[in-house]
Amino acid sequence: KKSVSSYNHINLQMRASRRLLQCVQHAQSLTRASYGSTNKLLPCLSHINNTHLRTGRHLYRSFCTSASTEEEEAADKNAEDTESTTETTQEVPDLKATMDETVDKEHLASHTFQAETRQLLDIVSKSLYTDKEVFLRELLSNASDAMEKVRYQVNKDSSTIINTETPLEINVFTDKEKGQLIIQDAGIGMNETELVENIGTIARSGSKAFVRSLADKPAGTGKASHIIGQFGVGFYSVFMVSDNVEVYSLSASKDNTEGGYYWVSDGTGSYSIAKADNVHRGTKIVINLKEDMIEEFADKNRVEGIIKKYSSYLEYPIKLNGSLVTSSGAIWAKTPKDVKEFEYKEFYQLISNRYDDPLYTYHTHFDSAKYSAQVLAYFPPTHEEKFGAGRMKPGLNIYCKKVLVKRNASEIVPDWLRFVKGAVDSENIPIHISRENMQDSTLIKQLQESIMMKIVDYLKRQSKKDPEQYLKWYNEFGGFIKEGVCTDYQNRSRIANLLRFESSKLGEKQKKSLEEYVQEMQSEQQEIYYLIAPNRTAAMESPYMEAFLDSDIEVLLCYAQIDEFCMKNLGQFKSKNIVGIESSTAVLKENKDDDALSEDDCRRLGRWLKQQFPKYVQKAEPTYRLKKHPAVLVDHQSAAIRQYLNALGEDVSTPPQRMQINPSHNIIKGLFEKVQTDEAKATLIARQMINNAFVAAGILDDPRDMLKDMNYVMEIALGYEPKVEAKDVASDEGPNPKPKGMDFEQEMVDQMNREIEEAGIDRNDPSTLKAADADVDDAEVISQSRDAEKGEFKSNE
Repeated sequence: KKSVSSYNHINLQMRASRRLLQCVQHAQSLTRASYGSTNKLLPCLSHINNTHLRTGRHLYRSFCTSASTEEEEAADKNAEDTESTTETTQEVPDLKATMDETVDKEHLASHTFQAETRQLLDIVSKSLYTDKEVFLRELLSNASDAMEKVRYQVNKDSSTIINTETPLEINVFTDKEKGQLIIQDAGIGMNETELVENIGTIARSGSKAFVRSLADKPAGTGKASHIIGQFGVGFYSVFMVSDNVEVYSLSASKDNTEGGYYWVSDGTGSYSIAKADNVHRGTKIVINLKEDMIEEFADKNRVEGIIKKYSSYLEYPIKLNGSLVTSSGAIWAKTPKDVKEFEYKEFYQLISNRYDDPLYTYHTHFDSAKYSAQVLAYFPPTHEEKFGAGRMKPGLNIYCKKVLVKRNASEIVPDWLRFVKGAVDSENIPIHISRENMQDSTLIKQLQESIMMKIVDYLKRQSKKDPEQYLKWYNEFGGFIKEGVCTDYQNRSRIANLLRFESSKLGEKQKKSLEEYVQEMQSEQQEIYYLIAPNRTAAMESPYMEAFLDSDIEVLLCYAQIDEFCMKNLGQFKSKNIVGIESSTAVLKENKDDDALSEDDCRRLGRWLKQQFPKYVQKAEPTYRLKKHPAVLVDHQSAAIRQYLNALGEDVSTPPQRMQINPSHNIIKGLFEKVQTDEAKATLIARQMINNAFVAAGILDDPRDMLKDMNYVMEIALGYEPKVEAKDVASDEGPNPKPKGMDFEQEMVDQMNREIEEAGIDRNDPSTLKAADADVDDAEVISQSRDAEKGEFKSNE
């Protein structure tokens, strides 16, 4: 019964595994975005091996021994013989090794991959990776893992390892004449069984198994902290660029009595193993490059560039053709106190391609329940966007165990922090099996937010530590901070701590934070006030500023277009509403003058203004917050938003506006009297007053529209009677009149039609254009609309 149960279990597992393999066969057509699914299938493949098949058949034989026949036994034996390895002789490429290895070619054991495994090998070696150059990264990572394993064993018990004096380093050799690239390490090496298990079995990670074995051991037995591998497919990327690959390996264990071994395969479905002599401890991989790959991957400079790009920060040194590949090392993995200032500068210039010094350097290691990370962030003194160089790429590179995963990664910090340069390393980052990108997961978003908030808190500390230095940095990068406030709804209040603005109570170019504003505001003040203006002079002379200056209430001065969006998006800070002083809600204590126009007279004047200028004035009401100006607009669309919409090609026609008039001002009092005695002149004066209010609000797009009114008012002031044209007395057009697209185009076409008629040219006969006195060499026949019979063209035709 136990045999039957075991057999049924294994039989079911075999069928399920075959179904999984059939799914994997379709993976060649998957896009890169589907690699995450393939990643989940690959671990299942490690269970598909001959052990399951043989075990199943042995159990089956034990169950039905009494019923077996000679034919069944013969068939079973034939099936086993098909799977088992056979001793055959395979032709081996003539290797002129750089060292002294010799191969027993007479006893090459050939192993054949199963059909499903062969197809998977084809997927891994040809379809899994985007860039061919990453094969070198994968092999160097494997070499680093091999030396980390031997380092661990030496520290644990050096008596179990041979040649402990051998330096732990990786040697890379290029040879264009032979078309070879050779990678050799002094690591743990492999015996025959390990070669079959680690290289002959796809999706079996020896490094991951090694780490798992350490986890099962009691505490205090040591730790291998620099193991990189986890998928078991990186080695096979070498077949993207090679005709065949040869491996020489000698196990570092003193218990190894077999000596060295030789492994060779062309990646098409089989590999061969034989004993080899004069093999040094570790593993040497000889890559016989494809003809079209020799020029690229047998070139010393090209290989050096790939090493520096992906692997120059590995734990162990890398030599290329005998020379050390220089780098500043993975300084982000060191404790900050152990890193020297020149090392920080060297790495900054290397990673950012700049030659200046960073203004700030932030280096930290942090852990949470789900992940740990090492962050090294640089803050340059300037940026390129202000010179019109276009939007910068994100400046942080992502590493996993010191191996580059992605340059300029946009996933690890929000876009508004794209000016930050540096590196982030985390072994918990979920990466694709190709190790070329990250999977989109909740963990990545949590890591992004953690890094962002740590950078914000660091900058806040720096602003308090050295305000002058921070202000110098903020003047250069303040736009990015405002972008963060506008785009990060959840963290905008925290980011707002980094904002700095000029103030009506500070000198020119001096700035303060919102937190300082709240601390210094008057006890009865409940709101934070700001004003958008082109510059400080315009802001201080604005009619909206009068009441606040008289009341000694501080107003933040904003000069950039993004400031309007920033303040609107922020809305509140420290439970205080942020209010623009152009708003009707920004009302202070009003002081009414004795000689001011009465409330009733103000209402009558307001109704007259609305009646005379319906396209300009929606409502006119009295206010006592003005001193030197007769009228202002309130609750209008800001100039910054109008300019933004205009740049997008949106309709920015100005609707009637809400106006506040000053009953104490002489112009308002005089205007009320002039309406009773000379309404025509009152209309000219009122229209000029309205234009002035539009200018003060920053929403009169073309000031030239008010020139006629200014001339009329000057004539009146000089005692003359202006000669006003009828169309200027009561224009139907509102402020900022603009031709509306097709209507304007049709007007132009109609004018052209009239001119053609006057010239006596037949529009139905384009040949008559030849005789016309035109400044063109030829005339193009254009299609006519349905109205062509009437002799008319429509616009765009």
